[in-house]
Amino acid sequence: MNFRLNRFMKKLKNNRPYLTKQQYRTIKGQALSGDIDGAEKGLNSLLSRRCVYEHNNRNAACSR
Repeated sequence: MNFRLNRFMKKLKNNRPYLTKQQYRTIKGQALSGDIDGAEKGLNSLLSRRCVYEHNNRNAACSR
């Protein structure tokens, strides 16, 4: 595995509690197949829907 994939998989595992089982599997499969850019975009999209990204970022506030 390359460095970029390892870094993304660590980010995905850290955010696992905020995802459903199917969302986790989909994003993981996308990354392992080589589409790390798409997987990262999808993960950020899912986390922003749940206000997790803003919650983890102390400088940003959730828009909901």
